[in-house]
Amino acid sequence: MNRTEIICSVEKQVADHLNEYLDLLIGDPMHFLGKRDGSGGGQFFVPMSALLKKHRRSMLEAYIFERFGLVAQRIFRLLDQKKRLEQKDINHGVMAPWHEIKSKLYQLLSAGCVRLQVLFTTCRHRKKYNFFF
Repeated sequence: MNRTEIICSVEKQVADHLNEYLDLLIGDPMHFLGKRDGSGGGQFFVPMSALLKKHRRSMLEAYIFERFGLVAQRIFRLLDQKKRLEQKDINHGVMAPWHEIKSKLYQLLSAGCVRLQVLFTTCRHRKKYNFFF
């Protein structure tokens, strides 16, 4: 094997490893890398707005965890997924003691991390409370 054959062999191996790595980055759930054109080589791009949004969300979750604890972080994640929930639905989703969920919801509400919406039902004008953020 001469020098050019070795260089071609190494370049092919590096290119194969690079393609595998790029495919892994494209398939990653965090979406660090995207592909514009699916045919052949295509163009790769970094979706900065989506990455910044995910970074902000993770920083907010870390802040809530450090300030309010694990139960509050679970409540926040559940509200993030479902957008609006009643208090009983939060109890079922978080799976923690009722009094702890109630106190954490109050702490999150007083800190401005979640909001409370009062809905009046049509029968007997009963109040219904929805938490959202």
